[in-house]
Amino acid sequence: MSRGYVDADGHIMENPEEFFEYFEEPWRSCDTLTPSRVVPSGDEFHTPRIRRKGIFDWSVGPEQWLKYLDKTGLEFTVLYTSAGLTCGHIVNPEWATVYARAWNNYVFEKYLKRSPRFKAMAVIPMQDVPAAVVELRRAVNDLGMVGAYLPSNGLKRHLSSKEFWPVYEEAQKLDCALGIHGGSYNDLGFNTFTLFPGTRALGMPFPLAIAMTGLIQDGVWDAFPNLRGVFVEGGTGWIPMVIDR
Repeated sequence: MSRGYVDADGHIMENPEEFFEYFEEPWRSCDTLTPSRVVPSGDEFHTPRIRRKGIFDWSVGPEQWLKYLDKTGLEFTVLYTSAGLTCGHIVNPEWATVYARAWNNYVFEKYLKRSPRFKAMAVIPMQDVPAAVVELRRAVNDLGMVGAYLPSNGLKRHLSSKEFWPVYEEAQKLDCALGIHGGSYNDLGFNTFTLFPGTRALGMPFPLAIAMTGLIQDGVWDAFPNLRGVFVEGGTGWIPMVIDR
């Protein structure tokens, strides 16, 4: 339990070269795999543009994060992936599992071992539910993570699908949180936008509203009354709309 203010959604900038070293063999030695091509792009245009402008600063790491926590007086931060926000679009279940294990090991070694002020939400391979359950259990019990990230958009089935219920059952058993987070903007009706600000403004809250609507109407909260869910980086303006509608 926190005694002060915390950052509930602290993103890391995965250094592609460093992160790449955490992929297990034989994947790391694959001839066609490069550090910059391990997850799909967030949409048709914004990710390469942001990288060209230099907004992704790979030099930001645990030391810079600790200085930020000291400067702002925050007790701790809960770390989320940045590049991996598009992991729901990975179509190969085996690769989704490989990616999740690599990300969790990377964050454990680089951040969680560095300071107890770092918490983390694991990446789990929702494309392979049994593997997701195993990885969630490993991340919480072995790596000390506080829960797992779920993509609000990108998976082939809605988050409320009974296919995913074993993950919710395991999270309830572990008493950990599942953080539903945006960051992938395909197939949301924004594909005709030609500038990023509109996509960014609407692409975070709308998928949260869609996710919550399905979780309510398909009975997830009823089936798992002690499940702890977190809806992040979409504000709160969508909540009255869902309740009203």
